[in-house]
Formats: sequence, structure tokens, C-alpha cells
Amino acid sequence: MIELESLENRKNAQRLQEKEEYLTELSLLVPHALFQCTLHSDGILSFPYISPESNELFELTPAQIIVDPYSLLSLLVQPSGEDFAHTLKASAKALSRWNWEGRICTTSGQHKWIKISASPRQLPNGDIRWKGVFVDISEKQTALEEMDEQKKYYESFLNLLPIDLAVFDTQHRYQYVNPVAIKSGEIRKWIIGKDDFEYCHERGKDVSIAQERRKAFLQAINSRQESELEEILKDKDGKPNYSIKRYFPVFNEDQSLKMVLAYGINITDIRKVEAKVREKEELLNSINSNIQIGIFRSAEASTIRYLNQALADIFGFDSVEEAKQAPIESLYAHEEDYHALLNDLAIHSRVTNRELLFRKKDGSHFWGQISCSQVLDHQQRIQYDTIIRDITELRQAEELLKEKNTELEKANAELDRFVYSASHELRAPLTSILGLISIAKMEQSEPNQLGYLNMMEQSVNRLDKFIREIVHYSRNSRLEVQKERVDFPAVIDEIVKDLSYIEGVDRIKITTCIRENASFACDVSRLKVIITNLISNAIRYHNFDNAQPYIRISVCSSGRKAVIQVEDNGLGISKEHQEKVFDMFYRASYHSKGSGIGLYIVKEMLAKLKGTIALSSEAGKGSTFKVEIPNGLKD
Repeated sequence: MIELESLENRKNAQRLQEKEEYLTELSLLVPHALFQCTLHSDGILSFPYISPESNELFELTPAQIIVDPYSLLSLLVQPSGEDFAHTLKASAKALSRWNWEGRICTTSGQHKWIKISASPRQLPNGDIRWKGVFVDISEKQTALEEMDEQKKYYESFLNLLPIDLAVFDTQHRYQYVNPVAIKSGEIRKWIIGKDDFEYCHERGKDVSIAQERRKAFLQAINSRQESELEEILKDKDGKPNYSIKRYFPVFNEDQSLKMVLAYGINITDIRKVEAKVREKEELLNSINSNIQIGIFRSAEASTIRYLNQALADIFGFDSVEEAKQAPIESLYAHEEDYHALLNDLAIHSRVTNRELLFRKKDGSHFWGQISCSQVLDHQQRIQYDTIIRDITELRQAEELLKEKNTELEKANAELDRFVYSASHELRAPLTSILGLISIAKMEQSEPNQLGYLNMMEQSVNRLDKFIREIVHYSRNSRLEVQKERVDFPAVIDEIVKDLSYIEGVDRIKITTCIRENASFACDVSRLKVIITNLISNAIRYHNFDNAQPYIRISVCSSGRKAVIQVEDNGLGISKEHQEKVFDMFYRASYHSKGSGIGLYIVKEMLAKLKGTIALSSEAGKGSTFKVEIPNGLKD
């Protein structure tokens, strides 16, 4: 029996030795100090075992600690003042796992942070024994302290930024918010760990604010890039405040979401400026849409930077963009006008209301009025601000006005001459008639009375002719041109017969030559007046001293025009009078028997028919009048 007990004791001793050897080997593998600690029932604390690492950690050997455990306990004191032994006894009462962190000061004065983890077990004799480990957490704690200092530094820096700033966790809960975003320190502290829905509920704000922020948050996460949200909130006075919020997702090395940074910028002032700019742009666009003046700005290098639609329309471009591509000098009909304008601008910096000829896209020309100023932009570059107005219609109106003024001046002058001559021409025959009547009353001889009557007849015929000429002049001014086919043989024959009453016509040989190569259309009434005046003048101003007085009438009509000539060998017209014979009431000599209005009427009627007349004459030898009239069938 004794032998069995001795054998069992040896086995137990062997197992104990093996365990101690295992524990020793294990302690060599663990880079921390392992220990056994016993709290005896009498309150005495001992260390049955502590690994060699304690020497490096506490600068105390295991033997020192085992012999004098309080040499170690004096080092283990928390920053709060709670010591190692106190927390150990509290763990013993509860038989709970013992965790303790504290700072020690080694025998050499070095400060270290220690973490203790141990599990208790109650022994049969009532003692409490822990098995645990001392861990040096100095590096970790130093890193945490540095991180805390760095966090405080960055937070102080972020708190100074003039923008809303927040940090969210992966669930969109606030981890940090700066005073610009939330001014109240109490609310800033409260919101940490909460989301925008809780914030809106707490502050009585519309939940749509939280919904829109959540959308932007999720968009940033799902797209893995920045998202943006424009937010409009009202201040305490009810005025809108505009802000732009941007969310930036931050990822770990394994690309998992770490956090989301968000910042907001108050853009209320920007929006106010934009509203004013839009108002001005709307006004400018309205002006540009309705104004009929072309406006553009060009650079020194002849490139157009801006132009309005009116300018594109004036020059015939299909769009503003097409007009921008056109070289500026190509807009001018004469390129030298453009360079002259630049030279004047270089000297005077401004050119106002200069009238130039411009070129449209299709190559046609128009008159424009240009004003241009040389200015400097914000980069001190030379720019040219130019306006162009199409004044083609204005110039046409001016030309028409000049023509009307010329015609009016001419009409006034002619009216003056007409009143003077008309009064003379009308009164002269009447005076003659009155004189002849008085003589006739006093004469008793019947033959003399017949002569007086013949003279009265001539005066009345003169008056009648003048009145008919006035009627022709008036009709030509008032009536539109009426075109009809002309039968030249019939027209000439009718005119010659009508003039057969003129004195001396029977002594003149009148011949006609008519060649109608094509149908000819004209205003027949005016044509008759023209030919009648030319033939009657040839009769009245004939030279009967010639042995064989003649009048030759020739007509040649074609598809393009008709050429009519009246040639005579009468008195002729000297050169100094030839340019004036077509003026109203002009008489070439004292031999003139007419009113001086016939050839003027011829010229005016030809103007209506777009025809011309030419005179070839030599005094004492005769005259030739050549008339050309366009064929009305061409129109």
C-alpha cells in the first residue's frame, strides 16, 4: 500500500514537473510576462510564479517579485489613483475576469502603460488564485495619445474652416460636425452617432431634407465617387439660404467603405448675383431679339467673340455660330475700309456713324452705318465693340427724296415759266382777236373784214394748239402707260393728214419709209403726240427758199425697239441752242412760231416710255430728230 502511494506521489511530482517545464517553455514563447497571483484568506498577496519577461517590463526579477510582491504593487497605480491591489480584491469577490490598465513608473524612472488580464479560481483552502498576463501597451497607448492629439489638432483646424463640414460612418451617422454646420455646441455634441432623420425630428425640420441628404449619401457610396446636392433652407426671417453639399466616400485598403466626408458651401450670395445676372441677360436677350441693329465684339486678332442674331440676319448667315466663323474683313465690300477703320480707332479709340459698303454671305452688297469703340478687357487685351445698322432703305429713301426734291425744284421752275409763258401765250391771241374785232367794226369794206377774220382764225388756232399742248402735258403727268400693238403705217398716215391744214405744207414733199420687222407695242396716244410734234415742227420751221423742201419720215421696228427719224432741210438749229430746245417754253430764234412747249412734251413723254431722243442739226441746212422706244412686248 505504501509502495502504491509512493509510486503515485512520484507520478504526481513528475506530472507537476512536466507542467512547470511546459509553463516555462510556454512563457518563453509568449512575449509578455505571465504570472500566477494568490490572494490568501488573511489578505496577503503573493506571486507563486512570474515569467522572466517581468525583468524587462518592470525592471524587477521574478525572484524579487516572489520574495517581495509589494515591490511590484507599488509600481501599479492607475491615473485615477485606483491601485492594483484594490481592483484585484474587487475581482476576487465576484470571481470575475480581471482586466486592469494603468501606468507604471519603473525603478529607473521610465513610464510605461500596462494592461493586465487574468482569470480567477478559488482554491480548496479558500484562497483565490489568478493566472494571467502583463502586457506592455505603451506603444499602443502612445499611438492613441498621438492620435487623440492629432484628432484635436485636425478638429481645431476643421472648426476654423468657413464651410459646413461633417464626417459620417457607413450608416450615415454623424461622427463629427464643425461649428459652421451647427453653431450650438450642445447640439453638436448631441448629434454624434445620430443621422439626419433624427436631427430633423429633434429640430422640427421637414423630413424631405433628410431624404434628399440620404439620396446624395447613397449615390456617393454606390457610384464610389463624389455626389452633389443643392439645398434650399429658410433662415429665421424666412429668407431662402442656398448651399451646395458634396459627399466624398473614403475606402479602406481592401476597398470597403471606411467613412463619408461631407462639406457644404453657402452660395446664397452667389445665387443673388446669378439672379441679377440672369435679369440682365434676359434684358440683353430681349434687346438682342427685338433690336434690328447688329452688335458684335471682336478681338485684336480679327476673331468675333460675341454677336447677336440681328447681325447674322443682316449679313445673311444661317446662324450666329456660322457668322462667328467669318473673318471680319470679309464683311466689308472693300477691305481697305476695314483697315482704315482700325487705323482711326488706334488714333481716336472711337468711330461714330460711318457709312460703308458691306458684303453679305451671298456676295451682295448693302450700305451700313457703323460705330465702333476700342476698349480693354479685364486682361488688358484690346477689344472692339461694334454696332452695324443696315441703312440701304434709308439711303434709298434719301435718294428718292433727292429725286423728288429735284423733280419738285424742276416742277416749280417749270411752273413759274409756265405761268409766265401761259399768260403771254393765252393773252397774245386774245389781244390780237380783240384788236382785229375793233378794226373790223370800224371798216366798211367787206374785203378787209374777210382778211381780219382770217387773222382771227390764225390766232384762235394758235390758242387752240397751245391749249392742246397743255392738255398733252397734263395727261402725260397723270396717266399710266397703256401698251397696245402699234400699226405704224396707219399712225403716220393719220398724223400727216391731221397736219395738212398748216400753211405751206402743200409746198413740202413728205415721204415715209416704214419697216416693221416684228410686232411692236407702246402707248399709242403718247406715240402720236411725239411724232405729231416732230412733224409739225419740221413743217413750221421749213425753209421755203430751198428749191425742193422735204420731210422724210422713217420707222424701223424690231423685237427690241422702234427707231423713228424725222429729217428735214429747213431752217435748222444753231449749236448754242441745241441743248436747250427740249426745255419748257424755250424758243431757239425769233422765227419761232410755237409756244416752246412741244419738244419739252416730247422729252417728258419719252421718259415715261423709257425712250430717248437725239438731235442732229445745222443752221440753214436742216435738222434730224432720232427717237428710240423700247418694245413693250419685252416686258
